[in-house]
Amino acid sequence: MFTGIIQEVGEVSGSARQGGNVRLTVIAAKCSRELKTGSSVAVNGVCLTAVETGGGKFTMDVVEETLVKTALGEQVKRKYLNLELPLRADGRLDGHIVLGHVDTVGTVESIEKRDESWWYSVRIPGDFMKFVVHTGSISVDGVSLTVAEIRGDLCRFSIIPHTYNNTIFRYYRQGDHVNIEVDVLGKYVEKQLTSGRQGTPGGPPITLARLREEGF
Repeated sequence: MFTGIIQEVGEVSGSARQGGNVRLTVIAAKCSRELKTGSSVAVNGVCLTAVETGGGKFTMDVVEETLVKTALGEQVKRKYLNLELPLRADGRLDGHIVLGHVDTVGTVESIEKRDESWWYSVRIPGDFMKFVVHTGSISVDGVSLTVAEIRGDLCRFSIIPHTYNNTIFRYYRQGDHVNIEVDVLGKYVEKQLTSGRQGTPGGPPITLARLREEGF
């Protein structure tokens, strides 16, 4: 499990096709010190496994399914990647719960410089907008963000200087694709509501009366 707080921006030093997969090597002096063979690491919000470590870098195998369902294959060509190590059991949850399981791919529609911040607008496929709420949490390329505004299938975020300077947000251009993971809590609630409506296992539907009975 991750938190969406980026620990380092890594630089791609090698990318080689192996059948339908890609073997990816990333230079990351800070994160590589803590990684061992078999360790998990979030790369632009995608949970991957280190297969080789050492010399200030680490190597991962990105399987074909990941390349199809995420923007990682395209992002590798831009050279820089957001990195986060898994949350320790005794760690502090500074962002929000991020699983590293990308739901969909969004598109950067616009970038607007403000006095002390940047406004980014990202278009998200409509099927996933039901999980996005105003001032709620969302992961964009592994970065935990707060939704500042919603316009149809367009989400807007205010990026502070720290985030801008310590993630790959500073490299984005209009039209770039980004990995989106919606808040997992919203997906569980939606599953519970759907199960109740369809009469499938999961108990009676959630209603105001039931919530009052349960003490909410």
